[in-house]
Order: sequence, then C-alpha cells, then structure tokens
Amino acid sequence: MITGTRSVELLAPADTVYEVLADAQGFPAWQSTVREVHVREVGPDGRPLATRQRIDAKIRTVTVLLRYRYDAPRSLSWVAEKGSDIRAMDGAFLVEPTGETSCTVVYELAVDPGRTLGLLARGPVIDQVRDRVLDGTLSDLKRHVERR
Repeated sequence: MITGTRSVELLAPADTVYEVLADAQGFPAWQSTVREVHVREVGPDGRPLATRQRIDAKIRTVTVLLRYRYDAPRSLSWVAEKGSDIRAMDGAFLVEPTGETSCTVVYELAVDPGRTLGLLARGPVIDQVRDRVLDGTLSDLKRHVERR
C-alpha cells in the first residue's frame, strides 16, 4: 500500500482553489504526473463524475478509472473503479479557508498498486512514488493557483 497525507498553505481564495481541484479535465495543465484525462460521465452541475486518466507513477504510466464525489465548496474525493491498472485507490482534497485570500489544502491518498506494480514499487521506490504524487501534486497546485 502507498498511503499518505500532506498539506499546503496557499495564497489563493479557497473557492478559487476548489474550482481548480474540481476541474479534472484541467489536471494535465498543472499536475506534472497527469498525462491525460478523458471525462466518461458528467453530473448535472457539469462536473466530471467519472474519468479515465493516464498518470505517470514514476515506475510506469498507469491508466486509472476514477469516480468522483463532491462536497462543494470544501472537499472532493475519488475512488478507482474496476478496469484500472491498479487494484485500488481512494483519495481526497480538503480545502479550508484561512482568510479571504488564503487557504490550506489537505491531500489524502491510499493506493494498492496490485501485484504487478507492487513488485516494481518496493523499498525506497515506494517512498519516491509517494513523495512524487503527494508532494509533487501540492507543489504543482501551489505554483498554479498562486501564479493566477
């Protein structure tokens, strides 16, 4: 299992940050690990409910089918569906305002890579993958929203 929780302080309004996080189609523009996103299903509010994403997991590029759940404007979560290259994955972004123009984002992630990827991701490689995904995503988010 690859699990972890990280947080970051952002100099951007919480609502703006939430909109960036809720726009799965826009991920490749700012997330260095996300190569492609194809929306498979859209909800009545226009937000993606299901996507197919190609993610660079350092050891291999994987395809993940994700199902999203939104609790606007403060959290969104996802779970991998059957047909993904990994056995299981769930995660969440939690956005907490700390002022009118600042917020904290907490990123939670749990991935069961399955047998094949699990054999590739052992020992220190697991730490590198975890850091690349968790820390990398939050660094990418910070750069993206604070540049606006």
